[in-house]
Amino acid sequence: MLSDMKILKTLAIVALMVYASFNAAAQDPQQQEPIDFAEIAEKQADAFQKRFNLDAVQLFRIDSLYQHDLPAMDAEMQGLRKAGMWNTNTYQAVSDKWMDIMDKGIEKIFTEEQWQKYMKSANGKEKQKRDKRLAKAAQAKQTTDKK
Repeated sequence: MLSDMKILKTLAIVALMVYASFNAAAQDPQQQEPIDFAEIAEKQADAFQKRFNLDAVQLFRIDSLYQHDLPAMDAEMQGLRKAGMWNTNTYQAVSDKWMDIMDKGIEKIFTEEQWQKYMKSANGKEKQKRDKRLAKAAQAKQTTDKK
């Protein structure tokens, strides 16, 4: 359970870093510190290795997944910021989309046993909350499209 908290703390740090980068860019784009996504990915992969007993290939794939998806999520959020979007629901939707993509990638990398353990952890509980938000958003979009 302690490892679940470390994983959630790491993800919270990523979210805070992205949020801080938005604030810093809004105040002074020239003084913005770049986010070290490689370091974040490495820490996340190490936490997963300890918690879910990953083999070397799984560790590499998790690290690669985060090294690709975290900057992609950040780039999409930066695009929203540059477009002048400040609605928190929009940022939540982008975050949910990318976290869902990461969860799907993790599911492909993990064994069935590891995935079940993941789903019982705090990560799984967050995934369930995200799934509900995504389903609600899809339903709202479908209702809007019918009109």
